[in-house]
Amino acid sequence: MPEQPYLPLPGRPRRLVRLGEHVPDESDRLLTSSPQHAPVDDPRNALVRYLTKASGYYVAEAIGLFAAKLASLMLAGVLVWAIFMGFEEIENVFAGIILCAFLIPCIIACVWIGLFMFTAPMLDRLRAAKLFRRVRGGDRDGNTAPAPLPADALLSNRRAQGLLLQRTAAFLVLGLPTAVFIGYCLLAYLNELQQLLFGPPSVRSWDWRAPSNLTPLGEVIFTDDNLGLLILVPSISAIFLVAGISLAVFALPLLTRREADAIDLAVTDSGVTVRGGLAIDWDDIAEIMVIQDTRAGAVFGQRRERAIIQPRAVINLTYFPHHSRTRIVFIPRDFPGLLARAGRSRSLHADRALDYGYALADLWLHEPDDVDEVCGELTRIARRTRITLTRHERGTNMKDYLEGSPGWLGGLFTR
Repeated sequence: MPEQPYLPLPGRPRRLVRLGEHVPDESDRLLTSSPQHAPVDDPRNALVRYLTKASGYYVAEAIGLFAAKLASLMLAGVLVWAIFMGFEEIENVFAGIILCAFLIPCIIACVWIGLFMFTAPMLDRLRAAKLFRRVRGGDRDGNTAPAPLPADALLSNRRAQGLLLQRTAAFLVLGLPTAVFIGYCLLAYLNELQQLLFGPPSVRSWDWRAPSNLTPLGEVIFTDDNLGLLILVPSISAIFLVAGISLAVFALPLLTRREADAIDLAVTDSGVTVRGGLAIDWDDIAEIMVIQDTRAGAVFGQRRERAIIQPRAVINLTYFPHHSRTRIVFIPRDFPGLLARAGRSRSLHADRALDYGYALADLWLHEPDDVDEVCGELTRIARRTRITLTRHERGTNMKDYLEGSPGWLGGLFTR
């Protein structure tokens, strides 16, 4: 079939449509999901994917996965250490063979998890941080003092910050055994390596029992009788350490927010005010995106996507019932112009070329009821001002993870 010609869309010369293609009117553009048949290289498509699937803004998830991989490699090292200790203590060769037959597959699995499992999507999420980055305005002396804010403006939520910091501190405390264990073993083996390389010839031999020989306390703790505890306690503690690190990445930047930087979102008749006191008029906004994170629905909940061998129930250690888990994005019609007058505002994010970007209103920590009221008000204003308002969900994206994994692994997962 011959290629159909394109015609310019009246009033919008940059928009091209095929002959016979339905051209949506203004009413079709309101309160819709993302447009269909958009070009793959459309910057809006890249932004939607960034916010919902591979967002570098939510790098805590990728950092947590990286920490889990380190914990898996650490466990593999502990198992190797257990094998060497076992051969030193077990005189029965058959018992040693049984020990190897049990531990070697576990070591291979831990190494594979640490080096290969979900590595590609993890790196993709970390690289995605470069797609859209936080930028500052060119006018550093610009006016960042906000106009008088309405009474219902959403400011930095100190109560939610307190809850977040308390849980972060609790997880990090529970993760201390793993941190101490890793630090102590690392110090012991570095000392052993130093002796091997630079010590006198009489002591140049590698000793896998270096942690037990480093200090008198190590002689008490690192014994064969405590081998089970030395494996079990750090492994359980590592779960809390990973959760604490993930929350710390999210929580610590909140402590520095003051004055205009503490503004999350204020909606007025003339426009919106976002973090840093940056005011954007309704006439300057092309689209509003509401991003809802649906990965966690309760502290104890049900998995939406799971492996056959996994239980249906799941524990979400980072879930808070008082968090809306919502972010709102305002896409301006003229981003370079908005960037030029943004001053010191920290709400703007842009691509590398600085010609397409958005203003972010991060309402994650606010009460769901308060955010629902704001979304309802934005919906009414969008209808009145003819601004496109779209809603998107950010889920588990299990399929994205499986795309970078072996084919047989996908067979273990079901919705």
